[in-house]
Amino acid sequence: MVLDLRDNGGGRIAEINYLYSYLAKTKYQFMAPAEVNRRLSFFPAFMNNTSSVATKIFMGIASPFIAVDNLLKTKKQDGKLYYRFPYSKEKEPRDQNYTGNLYVLTNGNSFSASALISTHLKATKRAVFVG
Repeated sequence: MVLDLRDNGGGRIAEINYLYSYLAKTKYQFMAPAEVNRRLSFFPAFMNNTSSVATKIFMGIASPFIAVDNLLKTKKQDGKLYYRFPYSKEKEPRDQNYTGNLYVLTNGNSFSASALISTHLKATKRAVFVG
């Protein structure tokens, strides 16, 4: 099978995670949890002197919901804080996954999500790359 990622500007992580679930041969973790400095690290980014008034108002309204979400998704491990993404859970390949030969076409215009799936396919030696 040929996966043509040439001139692919990317997409959503959900889509490539779904595609990868049909290409993986073994259990996989699509994305590692991100190390963060604090549980509520978004506050300084949005609530500062360079943010617009509209942004500050929106963040003031949304901050309780975002704060609860961040508190639930951060976990302390080995003395460090990690934010767990939905794609950081270990998953099994789909029942009808493709196990044959896979060739990936890429070029200099393969970005974002197409680069992520390429990285996984390359790291697991799952595909032969052309380009």
